[in-house]
Amino acid sequence: MIDDIDFEPGEGSSPSAKYLMAIYETLKVSGDDEKVSFGIVAVQPSTGDIIYDEFEDGRFRSELETRILHLQPSEFLLPPILSKPTEKLISFICERRYDKLFL
Repeated sequence: MIDDIDFEPGEGSSPSAKYLMAIYETLKVSGDDEKVSFGIVAVQPSTGDIIYDEFEDGRFRSELETRILHLQPSEFLLPPILSKPTEKLISFICERRYDKLFL
């Protein structure tokens, strides 16, 4: 039921525009070069829309950041262990956007 969805007025989007995003990462380190492979799935429960992607990213996680900022998920589903740069990025985005962190 739509009334059961947590929605705070003034966020600039309706409850139906909220995504649940799952993120999975695999580190590939060779010498000084660090590459990370990401797999993401974002689901919009109210419409059933599914967005998925697999991509490589660098040490600054700019590709992951772009996808998170574009989709603006309301919740994340994360593996128990993330690399420190990925953890820092997600924490930073959550703290800026939501003023609280749900991991």
